[in-house]
Amino acid sequence: MRTIVLGDVHLGSPLCRAGQLTALLERADFDRLILNGDIFDDLNFRRLKDRHWKVVERIRALSSRREVIWIRGNHDGSASVLGHLLGVPVREEYSFLFRGEKVYVVHGDQFDDFHSRTRGLKNLRDIFYGFAIWFDVP
Repeated sequence: MRTIVLGDVHLGSPLCRAGQLTALLERADFDRLILNGDIFDDLNFRRLKDRHWKVVERIRALSSRREVIWIRGNHDGSASVLGHLLGVPVREEYSFLFRGEKVYVVHGDQFDDFHSRTRGLKNLRDIFYGFAIWFDVP
C-alpha cells in the first residue's frame, strides 16, 4: 500500500505552503494518507485563508475513497472538533505494516523535553513565534 505521511502543516500560519500541499495531494498516487500532527496551527479558524480551506476540502474528499488517518499533534487542539471538520477519526498513534515490518507513527511532541518542561512559557513562546513569522514572511 502506497502511503504518504505528512506532519507540521500548520494550516492558518502565514508560512504554511498550502498551495504546494494541495498540488501534492492532487498529483500523488497513494492509497493511505497519514496526517502526523499539527495539521492546524491553532483553532483560530479566522486565520484560515482560502488556500488553507482548499487543503481541508481536499482531505475531506480523499477520505471518501482513500484511507486517511490523523494523529493528533500538540497544535491541533480538540481532536473531536477537528476530526469532524476533516471527516476523519483522530488518533494518538497509529501503526501499519511496510514490507513485513511494523511502522509506528506518533507525533512526538511528548518526547520533546523542552516543551514538556516549559508549558508555562507557552504564551510567551507563541508571541515570539508570531513576531518571527511576521518578520520572516516574504
